[in-house]
This record gives sequence, C-alpha cells and structure tokens, in this order.
Amino acid sequence: MGKKAYRLQAGYILLLSLQVPLNLLYLFAALKFFGSAMAVVGVYLFLACCYWILVLAVGIFNILRSFRAYKEQETDVCINSMLILKYGMIPFFIVNFCSAVLLFLFGFIGSRGTIILAFPAVVVLIFVYVFCTWLALIPGAFYGIHVIRFLKRAGKVKHGFLHMAAQFCFFLDVPDTMYLAAVKCKKGRKSSALAGALYIVGIAGILIIRYNMRTV
Repeated sequence: MGKKAYRLQAGYILLLSLQVPLNLLYLFAALKFFGSAMAVVGVYLFLACCYWILVLAVGIFNILRSFRAYKEQETDVCINSMLILKYGMIPFFIVNFCSAVLLFLFGFIGSRGTIILAFPAVVVLIFVYVFCTWLALIPGAFYGIHVIRFLKRAGKVKHGFLHMAAQFCFFLDVPDTMYLAAVKCKKGRKSSALAGALYIVGIAGILIIRYNMRTV
C-alpha cells in the first residue's frame, strides 16, 4: 500500500489541526473588515457550519474506509491508520484543550468573574465542548477496533472488549494504541515512543494549567 491509502487519515488530521488557526485568522479579519457584530457572528456561523460538515464527511469516510480495510484483510492499513490518527491527533487535543482554557480565562477576566453567575450555561458549554472533542477521536477508534479484531482472531488478545472500550476513552486510547501496536503487532515502536513522550508532556502541561487555575 502506498501513501494514497492514508490520504483520508492525513486529511482528517490536517482539517482538525486548522481549527484554531482558522479561528484566529477569522478573528483578525473580522476586526479589520467587518463593521457590525451581527455580520461577524452570521458569517462565522456559516463558515463554521461548512467547516464542521467537511470534518464530519472526512471522518465518516475514514470510518467506512476502516470497515473496507478489515473486509479486504488489509491488516497493515488498519494498523498504520490507527497509528496515524491516534498519534497524529495528540497535538490537536493539546492545542484544543489549551485554547479552551485560555478562552475561559479571557471570559473570566473580561467579565470580572461574573461569568460564574452563568454557571449552568458554562457547564452546558463545557459538556458540548467535551462531547465534540470526543467525537474527533472516533475515526481512529474504528481503525483500532479492526486491529483488535485481527489480533483477537489471531489469538494475540484475550480481553478484546476492554481494548475496544479504551479506544473510545480520553487518555486511555493512546496508551492502548501503543500497547497494541508496539507489543502485540510489533509495529510502530519508534512512533509509539515519540507519541508516548509527547503524551506525557501534554498531560504534564494540562496538570500544570489546572494547578495554576486553582491558584489564581
């Protein structure tokens, strides 16, 4: 299989990685060219809908591609795609989390703390944010599921259900992917080591941010 087999996976990561830069670019353009707040919000909602429809379409195509790869017994495609999507998404999740924290801090400072009075609305927004972020890991999880199915059929994995569940869980999916790839499949050991280091740095950064938020 050549590089063409992984265009969908790379495209999905690229699209999601552009989320924050595109938002910043739009904010800059809106401040410079738009005259009314209604125009800023209206155009943003339209562009955001187009962007997320495209992300959804590429995500669905990836899921369908994973089923086809399993049906055609393309083991390497499933393994490599799992690695690409699980490891390639780590920077996205780190940047996404940091940007969400910064937005909340700006809102808190800008409102002089009165945003706390809208606590129920904030909780709803946080839930929507977490849910939408969780949706982003699903295409990679499906490739992981098919890798587990291959391993289960080969007798290399006993607790397949636990691995499948881990593929859909924040913070558990990457370690599980490293275990499946490096230990069970004997593939992607260098990328797994790099992803593991980046993963540890990301978690450490998140813990530091949370600690600083509690001390503010």
